[in-house]
Amino acid sequence: SIADVAFDELAKNVIEFNSYLSHKNLAQFVTKLVDCSVKEQRVFIDNLFTSEKSINYMYEVFFPETARLLGNYWSQDLLSFCKVTIGISNLQILLKQYDHLYLEHGNAHFYSPSILLITPEKETHTFGSMLACRVFQKLGCSPFLIHGPEPKKLENIIKINDFSLIGISLADFNLIEEVTKLVAVIRNVAPVHCPIILGGEIRNWPEKSIEIPGLDAINSNPKDVLEMCELTP
Repeated sequence: SIADVAFDELAKNVIEFNSYLSHKNLAQFVTKLVDCSVKEQRVFIDNLFTSEKSINYMYEVFFPETARLLGNYWSQDLLSFCKVTIGISNLQILLKQYDHLYLEHGNAHFYSPSILLITPEKETHTFGSMLACRVFQKLGCSPFLIHGPEPKKLENIIKINDFSLIGISLADFNLIEEVTKLVAVIRNVAPVHCPIILGGEIRNWPEKSIEIPGLDAINSNPKDVLEMCELTP
């Protein structure tokens, strides 16, 4: 059908697979997420991801690109907001159901950096921060995730905890002013040596420099962030 062709073309634009997965797999999975039961979705996943390496790929590549493709379908009017919401909700359910497989081979270290991950109050896309939290955990860190904290609550959280890194997850670039205010609150109470990193849908942001006072870097890759901040366990 025309819709199937459009879905497949969008999938090609979203991800370049360099493994055994095809663009069609991604589009098929999105269809499962919005139209099928969680049981059927699990059958689909279990047929594709069968090893420890493939489970890592599922969490760190396949799931994020699926969420990105759902967003693209909505922006292209190929799926309604309701359908996309259902798809993301089911993706979050699957994320939790496969946690034990993804995290069981995580790094265990005596030194475990404490990381605060924040999603701005008006940001409706929370899947990215949820996934980042799991990736940091697998890398041997102790992440703490909060969404839309009030300034006073955020200040108290930072004061009573010794965070090695504070990250902000942003998908909607229109909320950059909110992020600017958030960074100001954080920098006012966080230790000088504690880096503040902005991550999220960087590839979809306007190609112009982002200047936010107090922000140390922009990077969406947890492993790269840890290396950059010299926090690798």
